[in-house]
Amino acid sequence: MGGDTHFYYTGSYTFKNGKWRGELITQQHAEAIGVNLLFGGREVTCGFTGVYSDDEAEVDGTALVGKKSVSFNAKLVLKSAL
Repeated sequence: MGGDTHFYYTGSYTFKNGKWRGELITQQHAEAIGVNLLFGGREVTCGFTGVYSDDEAEVDGTALVGKKSVSFNAKLVLKSAL
């Protein structure tokens, strides 16, 4: 669970032996006057798979935006431990 200025996020994932997979649902909760948001106010579901280590993770996935599938790739790096 998480969120930012315009969106909130929910989802789940599983992980084992350096591999992970999951889904993420993005929903807009606030108007963005004068801004063209990436998903145009739609609820978007993303499925992903990837690999992880102690300080970074990589993910490949697909987001269903309306009737279109949008592929994405991301690298997540831990900048500071809590």
